[in-house]
Amino acid sequence: MLNYLRSVFLLIFIATSVRVFAQPYTFTLDNYDNLIPKMGVAFNEVHPSFYTGFAPKQENPNRIEFRVARGNQARVTFPLDEQAVLTYLYGLEKRNRIYSELMERKIISPVYVPQYSYFKGIIDSSIYDIGRTTSYFAKKKIGREELYIKSLAIMEKLNPGRVFFLRFNLRKYFLNWSKNVNDFYPDDAGLETIDIKKYLIQNSRNTIVLVNSLLPGRINFFNLTGNVEIFNGLVTTIQTILLSKNETETLKATLEFFLKVTQNKFQFRIIENGKFVSAIQCQNPDRSCMLIYPEYTAIYPVGTVIDYTNDNDGNLIPHIRNQGVWSFLKRSYHDVDHIRSESYYGFIPKMDWQAEGNGIHNPAVRKNLKSKNFKYLKEKLQIPNEYNYLWAVSRGGVSHGCVRTGAAYLWELRQILPTTSAAMRKVYYFGNKSTDYDVFDIDGNGRPEVMGVNYYFAYSLMGASDVLRREGSKVIPQSFNQEEFFKILYGMKNQYQMISQNQFVFLKPQQTFFLSGRGNEDSLALTFSRNLTTNVPLYEQVYSPEKLQFYKIKGISSDSISEPVSNKTNKYKLLVRLMGRISGCGSFQEEFTNCGESAFNQEFSSLLERF
Repeated sequence: MLNYLRSVFLLIFIATSVRVFAQPYTFTLDNYDNLIPKMGVAFNEVHPSFYTGFAPKQENPNRIEFRVARGNQARVTFPLDEQAVLTYLYGLEKRNRIYSELMERKIISPVYVPQYSYFKGIIDSSIYDIGRTTSYFAKKKIGREELYIKSLAIMEKLNPGRVFFLRFNLRKYFLNWSKNVNDFYPDDAGLETIDIKKYLIQNSRNTIVLVNSLLPGRINFFNLTGNVEIFNGLVTTIQTILLSKNETETLKATLEFFLKVTQNKFQFRIIENGKFVSAIQCQNPDRSCMLIYPEYTAIYPVGTVIDYTNDNDGNLIPHIRNQGVWSFLKRSYHDVDHIRSESYYGFIPKMDWQAEGNGIHNPAVRKNLKSKNFKYLKEKLQIPNEYNYLWAVSRGGVSHGCVRTGAAYLWELRQILPTTSAAMRKVYYFGNKSTDYDVFDIDGNGRPEVMGVNYYFAYSLMGASDVLRREGSKVIPQSFNQEEFFKILYGMKNQYQMISQNQFVFLKPQQTFFLSGRGNEDSLALTFSRNLTTNVPLYEQVYSPEKLQFYKIKGISSDSISEPVSNKTNKYKLLVRLMGRISGCGSFQEEFTNCGESAFNQEFSSLLERF
């Protein structure tokens, strides 16, 4: 505790001293991470919170992939298009201004670890130069190209291990896909359009696999006949590949289908050699066809339902309740980002994709740090001694049916998703089969990997009743030990091999594909599996300390937030929810018409009048 206070006092001293002597203020992300718990968030009483991390926003729902898979992790991946990059710094500044305004008006006051001050320290730090960069652009001291370059560089620094610079040789992928088409369609089948259509529908699962192999991992096609233009484009392209002996003609047809099936996902500009160019560079596909762009991928540990299932090798593994494709829901009494009244949800958005209430929310289980089973976590996780409880997700079976993740990671996910409810409802949740891994080429090097995260922590619950399922009992003994934790996470039979310390390879893992049709309950598509023919290495993203600020709302206790229940009339719930909808586009607000800043400003101004 003494060391922690020294760190805080040192930080405050540095922050004030450098201003007095007009020297650069050099607070860094490492400084921030060293001042907060290494895992989860600590507290005494449940209060509302807001996000104090640095993830970017993606306003285009078509560009977001959100997937939960075997191994209990969720992955959110999206291209960093021109809008996401150019508005990134303005979004950080806008969040800082909103937080600050609410505190200055004394509508909210921070409690517990002062993470807002650390967030503000990053915004003000000369290491990142956020304010100077946006100021220089406003004064035309730098141009659009330089703003893009600086914004992307700052984003990479503030999100280590999450920003990837990808270069796909589409010509190579397209030529390989032509071979797949020839292998897929039998030699003795007719080549009339009606025959191809009939064959594709009769072999719908294989067709889905074929389409997604066009650019594996970046296409998540599941609705075979739902879009007539795409389906007809597929038929035409297959016909061209089978009939044409002209490679140029084949490549052009495949490129045209690629643009259709990705539905403008990659139709944006990037910077290359200091100039804006198209991410898709295929003017002469018979010579060169490239897809070049930056991409953001975050991987979160998650808890799933307290239910287990067997894989084909007899391993007992955690069960994923909602398998298939789903979209976020809203109801008459709340929007898609629902602030539940029960305090164990932490007044953090609960985002449902199933009508019965299954979705994603915070850990919802607290660990009593005064108990003998958890008190050692204070020292291990760098938790200040005065805090009595911990929220940290259990990476295993823990819920009634929802997916759970870290409290700050929930806020981060909401920050990433589109601002408006209408756009957010167009984002798909992909729930893999419980037996299937998330196989993904995260860095675009052509070699897929099994996705994971270096978070090895799970716990048991006090009991089976609803109340006792909100309290942790003890940490499972395999926690904090990678090799032992993998045995319960993945199973011990025929799943993986340890090839060296911290290096694992998975043995011809299964992956999930999705096909639309009449499914279970509200699912938009059903799952089916395919085994890879090769072994695949494990990729584990580094778990980043959770960044959020707890706060009190002026004049009320946290219990008062719950009444009335409706999110649409309760001003306190509206305020809490709005913290996840902060959008800032700065100079680009009019250019990017889907920017959510105007919608946010209108809602925020209207709400302030009620306080």
